Amino acid sequence: MNQIAKRINSGGHAYRADIENVEEQLTEIREDFGKTLAFLTEITDAKPGKLFMRPIRLSDLTEQLTEGE
Repeated sequence: MNQIAKRINSGGHAYRADIENVEEQLTEIREDFGKTLAFLTEITDAKPGKLFMRPIRLSDLTEQLTEGE
């Protein structure tokens, strides 16, 4: 994005491909931000003495395996 801004500020043009590329990158950033926010929410919801990540149970693994069929 900085290179595009630099080119525009020096009298150049922004091309459709540039804008599409930036839009794709922003979409990825938004998705990553959403995942990070969800992760941080889990951390803040954790109570003292509570395990942050719950242990994996055999039933969880069984459910995951059967969902893939």
